[in-house]
Order: sequence, then C-alpha cells, then structure tokens
Amino acid sequence: MKVCHTFLNTPLKMVITTYLLHSLRVCILLFAATCFLLSCGAPVPPRVLVFSKTSPHGYRHLSIEAGKNALVDICYQNGIWADTTEDNRQFNDTNLKRYAAVIFLSTNGEVLGADEEAAFERYIQVGGGFVGIHASSATEYTWRWYGGLLGAYFKDHPPIQEANVQIEQCDDPSTAHLGCTDWKWKDEWYNFRNYEPDLEILLSIDESKYKGGSLPPGGFNKAHHPLAWQHTYDGGRSFYTSLGHEPEAYSDPAFRQHLLGGIRYAIGKQKPLNYNLARSLPRPDQTRFVKTVVADRLNEPMELDQLPDGKILLIERHGYLRLFDPATSRLSIVAKLPVYSEMGDGLMGLAVDPDWERNHRIFLYYSSPLDSMNQLSQFTFYDDTLHRSSEKIILTVPTGHLNCFHAAGSLTFGPDGYLYVATGDNTSPFASEGFAPMDEQPGRKSFDAQRSAGNTMDLRGKILRIKVAENATYTCPPDNLFAQDKKGRPEIYIMGCRNPFRISVDQRRNLLYWGDIGPDAGKTDTLRGPMGHDEINQARKAGNYGWPYFNGNNQAYRKYDFAQKKSGAWFDPQHPVNHSPNNTGATELPPAQTAFIWYPYGRNRDFPMLGEGGRNAMAGPTYYCDNYAESTRFPDYYNGKTIIYDWMRNWLMAVSVDSLGNFYHLEPMADSVKMMRPMDMIVDRKSGAIWMLEYGQRWYASNEEACLSRIDYVRGNRKPIARLEADKTAGGLPLTVRFHPGKSEDYDHDPLTYTYSCNDDVYAQLSRPDTFVRRFEQAGVYDIVLKTTDPKGASSTDTLRIFAGNEPPKVQFQLQGHNKSFYQPGAQCCNTTFLWTMRKMARCYRDKSGRNKWKHPSII
Repeated sequence: MKVCHTFLNTPLKMVITTYLLHSLRVCILLFAATCFLLSCGAPVPPRVLVFSKTSPHGYRHLSIEAGKNALVDICYQNGIWADTTEDNRQFNDTNLKRYAAVIFLSTNGEVLGADEEAAFERYIQVGGGFVGIHASSATEYTWRWYGGLLGAYFKDHPPIQEANVQIEQCDDPSTAHLGCTDWKWKDEWYNFRNYEPDLEILLSIDESKYKGGSLPPGGFNKAHHPLAWQHTYDGGRSFYTSLGHEPEAYSDPAFRQHLLGGIRYAIGKQKPLNYNLARSLPRPDQTRFVKTVVADRLNEPMELDQLPDGKILLIERHGYLRLFDPATSRLSIVAKLPVYSEMGDGLMGLAVDPDWERNHRIFLYYSSPLDSMNQLSQFTFYDDTLHRSSEKIILTVPTGHLNCFHAAGSLTFGPDGYLYVATGDNTSPFASEGFAPMDEQPGRKSFDAQRSAGNTMDLRGKILRIKVAENATYTCPPDNLFAQDKKGRPEIYIMGCRNPFRISVDQRRNLLYWGDIGPDAGKTDTLRGPMGHDEINQARKAGNYGWPYFNGNNQAYRKYDFAQKKSGAWFDPQHPVNHSPNNTGATELPPAQTAFIWYPYGRNRDFPMLGEGGRNAMAGPTYYCDNYAESTRFPDYYNGKTIIYDWMRNWLMAVSVDSLGNFYHLEPMADSVKMMRPMDMIVDRKSGAIWMLEYGQRWYASNEEACLSRIDYVRGNRKPIARLEADKTAGGLPLTVRFHPGKSEDYDHDPLTYTYSCNDDVYAQLSRPDTFVRRFEQAGVYDIVLKTTDPKGASSTDTLRIFAGNEPPKVQFQLQGHNKSFYQPGAQCCNTTFLWTMRKMARCYRDKSGRNKWKHPSII
C-alpha cells in the first residue's frame, strides 16, 4: 500500500524515466549474462513444456492450477526453464525442437489433433522426453502409440483414500528420497486397462491394503499394483506417475521431489534432437483433398466397382445398373433388373470378377420380385452391355417380406479369389425398444434375430465366403466357421451380424472389415442390456460376432420374455446359447468376438473423436500407395491405412493397425471434403483417387445431391471451389433471382474469375465475388452454373436449378376461433385451413364420417 501511495504521488515524468532506466539495466544484465554463458561454453538450461489441456468432454482436475505453479517452481529452483500451455497448436516440429521434455499434467480426453499427434510422435522418435502425471493416462484412447509411450491406459478408480505406497526402486532419483519404507499417501488409486511389458516399476500399492483395486490379466500380483514407472520408448524417454489428484499434493516436498526425478529422467543427457531419425511422417495438408462430382441426381445408389479399363459400374436400389465412362464423363443406364424394393430390399450388391478380362463376369446380389428371397447371381458383362440371358443363380437366401428389415448385400473379393457376401438379419427392430429383438412368441418370427443372425443353419445376419466356379457352382473354404464340424452352413465365415452394410478386404493382410449398423437404444437398461452401438469389425479368421446376444465390445443383453415383460439371465460371451424355438441350428454357439471399433449415439470414452448423433458405420478400402501412379496417389502417410466412414455423420477416418493387425490409431481423413451420406467407395485402379457414391439427404428417395464423385489429392496449384447461392430457387413470372458466389474459395488464395452461365450461354463474367442478378421472363427449368477460375486456368463449377413460372407451395393454418400462436388440444383446425399451390386454392372440409378431406377449386 505504501509503495502504491509513493508511486501515485510521484511526478509522471520521473516515474517513466525511472522505469525505463530500470528496464534498460535488466536488459543489459540479461544480455551480458547470455553472452558470458555462450562465450564460456556453459550449457543452456534445459527447457520443458507443461501441457494441461482437457477436452470439452473430459474431466478437468481441480489440481491442475496447483500443478502448473508447482512444476514451474520446481523447474526454476533446479535450473530448468518451463513454459506452460493449453494450446495444442504448440505441438509442431518447429516449436517442439525447443524442449528437452514435454509434461502432460492431468490432460484428459482427445487433446491433440491429428497434425499434432504426428508432430509429437516425431519429437519422441528423435530423442524427446515425456512426463505423464495423473489423468494423462485418461488421454488419447484412440492413439495407441501414446498409450505405449505412457505405459498404460486409465480404466477406473475407487473413492479417494489413504494407503501405503510401496517403493519398488529405492535408488532412483524419483524415489530415493523416500527410502525403502512404505510411504503413506492419499490419492485416487488408478486401475489400468493394461501395462506395457517393459516398464521399470517405481511405485506400487498392495491391493489388499485398500478398497477397489483391480489389475489387468497377467504380469503382476495384487501386492504389486503399479502406480509409477519409466521406460524408453520409440527413441525417447517416458516417466509416468498416477499420483497427483489432490491440489495439496503439489505442495508436499516428497511428491515434488518425485516429480523432479521424473522430469530429469525424461530430459536425459540433453542430446540434440536429430529429426533425420523420425519415422512418422507429417500429416498431409487436408485442404489438398478435393472432391469433384462427376454425375448427380442418382436414385438411391448402393454399390460400385471398377472395370480394368477404368470405367465405373454402379447400382441403384430399384434395379438399375449404370456405367460411367471417365473418358467421356457419360453416365448411361446399362440394365434394369426386376427387383423387390420394399423395406430396404432391392439391388444391393455388385462386384467385378478379379479375372474379368478373361471371363467378363460380374456378380449382383438382389431381392427377387417373385419369391421371398435374395439371390446372388453371376452375369456376363462386356461391350458395355449386361447380357441378361447369361444370368446364373449361385445361391439364394430365403427372407421374409413382412416386417423384415436389414438386407445388407455388399459384395467384395479377397486376394485369394474368395467372394464375400454380406447378409442382414432380416428382422424388425421396431418392437424391442431399441434392444435386441428376441421375441420367441408364436407368430413373431420376424421379430426374433435368433432365427437368423444367431442361427448356425441360416445364411442371414452373416458374411459368407465362397469360391465361385465359372459354371456358377461354388466351394467353401475349409477354414470357414462350420466347414469342418457341420454344426452350421459351410458358407458362413462370420455370424452374429445385424446389418453388415459395407464390407472390404485388406488385399495384402487379408483382413476382412465391415461396418455393422447397431440397435437404437439410447441408453443402457440394467433390465435389458446395453445402449446401441455401431461397430467397425475386423476378422482375421472365422468367428461369431455376437448379435443378437451382444453389442459393441461384447456388452451383453439379458434373456427377455416379451410376453411377460420379464428379464432373465445375462448372456455369456464365452458360452452363448440359442434356445429360441425359431432356431434350426446349433444351441451352443462359438464364443463372441469383441468389436474392433464401437460407438453409440452419444460420445463414448473409447472413441470420442467419432462424435455423436445419428450413426451408420461403413468399412472402406485399405490404401497401399505403391499400387498407384506416384503423381496422382495419396501421400505415403496413408500407406496401409484402412478408410472407414459413417453414412449419417459424413466423415472419413483413417485406421492404422500394428504388425499383428491390432488397432493402433484412428484419425480424421480428408476432413475438408464435404459429403452427403457416403454410401460406397473404391480406389481407382491407376490413379489412386477415391470413387465415392453419395446417397443424398432424404431416405428412400431420388435426391438431387445423390451422386458419383471422385476425391483426389492435389499437388501444386489447387482448383478453386465454386459454391453458388441464390435468394430464391423458384417463383412466378417475371422471376428475379440474386445469385452470389457465397462461400466459394481458393486454398491458394488466388484472385478468381466468376462466370455465370446456362446451357453454355454466358450470362456474366465478374472479377469480384459480387452479386449477379438475373430476371427470367419465360417459364422453364434453368440450370445455372457458376464457374470459378484461377489465374492458372484451374476451375470448378457449381450448379443451382431454378424453377421459373410457378410460385412454391405455401401452407397457412388458421385456427378458427383461436389464437395463431398455440394449438390447444381439442381445438378445430381444419375448417378454415387453406393450401395455395400453382396459384390456386384447395380447401379442407369434413366428410359425413367426420374425416378431413381436401378439394381443389376445380372439383369443389
């Protein structure tokens, strides 16, 4: 207070002069000290980065602020420079080079983006150090490299309690001050999902001395529950302690010394970082993924494949087979098959024979309009013609056409020539409250998935694997699920599927992937079972994937009596049984395999980056860069990664596996590309671009935005992106429309030229993104094209359809005798309701039975 008073009563000029002189002295002293250190060759103090970000959906520890202050103080007192941040953008090659170690202080959730993850991997690989404190083990679950660096992932914890910590290494700098006697401490005693095998354990706890401890299988006993450890990993050094939940911990001298020992271990000998040793590649610029729509206004596109000459075959659900020629950009109708197309059935699957140049075979999977069945047929296709008379039925799958859903139908070939066929469980999901449909009452077969997916003698709810001979007969591989013991159909490779809508095969590792669309329960019910999850699954061998008894990572349902509304025992994933009266196969089923990736409507802890909302999991191709031209393929960063996607959430993700095929990493891919319900995708045989079918917004409809598109990775100059907007798209004559390039952009920041045209008739060419006004005097449908062009001649277009000559329908409700803002139950709302359409009026009235009817003026 005295200092403030003196300052406030000092003349301003004197204050400023004194401050400047003091600042100058400080700068001179710092400069002199730096010069002295450099001239004498004294080592520069090591610098560490303290990172304490928590994700928006993660738990933020109250101890973080105390921890940051303590770490800065500990470092300052021991000749270490420390910076603190919660900005994940600091994780880049340029910035990380400044640090001898990075400290994750109770981070939680997904705290780094894919770019930053790649940079951090590189940092450790070139000799960087890492310190993890407390909740850093509840971080980055979808990045197994990080789990390996840390040493273990958090599972759960019992209530906070006091216990004795055992000292496992008495002479380590992080524990030597504790001696070899037990250390009494209060904390959250973490349980872990796993431990890396090479950890040097520093601290542990005896599970018999506190409540709530658990260990993962193998490696340790309950008297040695590891709490802190260190190890070398992927070129760097890693120290982790699970202690530090309480803010008071960071003022405790023993705990501060424990942290200092870990920091010094991570810093190591301060060798210069050599980025030539980095093995991980920087993540490619995502704005260089560019989507081009090559054909639009498709009618429920389902699946596509490519012929050796580069032409694209695609199918639509109502029976159309189409051919797209990239050389001419022409999309033509090849054939129309008669199909049954109710309740999701129709023309569902397409695959081109790997030996097509010799045998000209293609395969189609579709619903018969004559019989209640789906069928797999082979056809001869050449000269751009489907030869209908060549059809040979390979196998049939009896189905139900009443209250039966989930057709699946995807087809693909493996590297060994086997054809995989995905079939849905053909079961109604609408009478089981979003849980497993296992209604065993008489007359309710279509509501019991035990008769299909859980039935070893039924081909529904399965992925079949067969070798098809040219005469349309087939054989079953000896390592299919029931090929040897005859307890089920020999065609079955995978059983226990709900709706495996899209499948793919890693052509080098021979791994089968599929997306299985899960049930609808929004939350877990202890009387019924788990909330619904979609699954991405991987199979290295034949197996049972659990439906309808399990979902997600083998979360079990309970036996349920639909007549009495009573719950029974939980199903056992190691010994599932099918006692349904609708079962025609084995009672004892193979053990259930857990999902590879799983996610519900809401966010889940295991794969949080997959988001929330509607879900529809799909499996796409595995990308191998050396299959394609170097100038057009995707960057080597994506080599060996499998692309998965979600039809509802409109994302692509790249999945990495380790040398054994185990899940390793999940990250967004091509996240600058906007999609509208991706339905299927393949990789172009020559260029390495992705061909993709997009379904469009509305279900069971011909959508304007339903299209065939191509995704390229563009090196060098990028095409601008045209986006056309208008203040209206329909109206009576004369119709004046204001067009605007809206959100058109160029990632290279070039000046653009904007050209508006219709049927090659150029309306205007502008050098600025200004509004263009067009007046339509004649009735008609006009496809207005905006073309954006950069100075190098690269261009793209966007089209907007304008309907001139007819006002859009307008609906107006007038609540007779009531206000216009609220509807009260029982109020009359029909008598004076009018619908204007085509500038004419229709009126609502009540017939003699009291039902509402509409009449147009011409028939009133």
